[in-house]
Amino acid sequence: MLVEDNPTDALLLLEKLREVSGTDFAPTHVKRLGDAMARLAKEEFDVVILDLGLPDSRGTDTLVRLRKHFPSLPVVVLTGLDDSGMGIKVLQLGAQDYLVKGQFPTPMLGRSLQYAIERHRSGLALTAQFRTIDDERRRIARDLHDSLGQELAALSLNLGWIKRSVSTLGKVAEDALDESLALVKRCSQEIRDFSYLLYPPMLDESGLAAALEWLIKGFTARSDIQVSLDVPNDLPRWSRDVETALYRISQECLNNAFKHSGSLTAQVRIVHEPSRLYLEVSDQGRGIHMRPAVDKLPRSGSGIIGMRERMWELGGSLDIDSDERGTTVRAILPLEEKPPKRRKESRPPRRSARRRRSPGADDLAA
Repeated sequence: MLVEDNPTDALLLLEKLREVSGTDFAPTHVKRLGDAMARLAKEEFDVVILDLGLPDSRGTDTLVRLRKHFPSLPVVVLTGLDDSGMGIKVLQLGAQDYLVKGQFPTPMLGRSLQYAIERHRSGLALTAQFRTIDDERRRIARDLHDSLGQELAALSLNLGWIKRSVSTLGKVAEDALDESLALVKRCSQEIRDFSYLLYPPMLDESGLAAALEWLIKGFTARSDIQVSLDVPNDLPRWSRDVETALYRISQECLNNAFKHSGSLTAQVRIVHEPSRLYLEVSDQGRGIHMRPAVDKLPRSGSGIIGMRERMWELGGSLDIDSDERGTTVRAILPLEEKPPKRRKESRPPRRSARRRRSPGADDLAA
């Protein structure tokens, strides 16, 4: 689909699409964003070429609005501005590519659309991997708690009963029994910690705020990095996909701060506004070198790509600012006008995480 209100530009683009070799594009042309979304709601398209200056929408908000309703649709942005900053911005907002009017030959247009479709397919595969991994983590954590954890608890009870019931044990046997009880206790704690690292149960039971508080306490205890947490007291519950994505992004950012930044402090903040929900994780370390990898497909195992794919799948975006003064990662999720139901339970304000002993977290139609 081509979304372009300028008749001359639209005519030139449609002609270029017909000239692209090796493809069979069947372009549909609309002039307004509202018309595009109406067609997309009824028909399937492989890719959208989107002009940012339309009669009913201007600037990057055009892309945000489209991706809010169709997060899994690949988009190539078209603009008359030759601005590298704008190009980076639209890529961060989830566009697959950025083309400047009058500055691309027909073969480049064809490659851009084909690459956009392939990047999108790769992204879907990566998202499916995330879901599989998250589900498997949840299953293993539950099995550890319900099977091995319960058996160790029964063993501890039996050993305790033996200690209380037998009074004729010699010192060596009594010491061995005490050591066995201590070993069972340590094993039970390690299994509990490991199962929580795989998937913290409070993420499902109590929500994102409680899970982040636990994550940060454990991270602080393990790393000596002092992390503050700022979460609204009345933060609503969100879908499992949203809460899991924000939790994993927080986890990845903190681990990156520990491994690479050299910072002694970090901050995690969640802001809930009527039109958006965003997570911000920042540190005051060395920073990282960033450049848009627009010519590469996502690769499994890449932290930044993984975080960005999680947000793109939800219709959101990932924005990274980094220099010698530190790094700030913002995961931004547009919201529907009607917010979800708020939590029924009340809880005290969560503002900072103090150090204490706790587990850590380590076919083509345009």
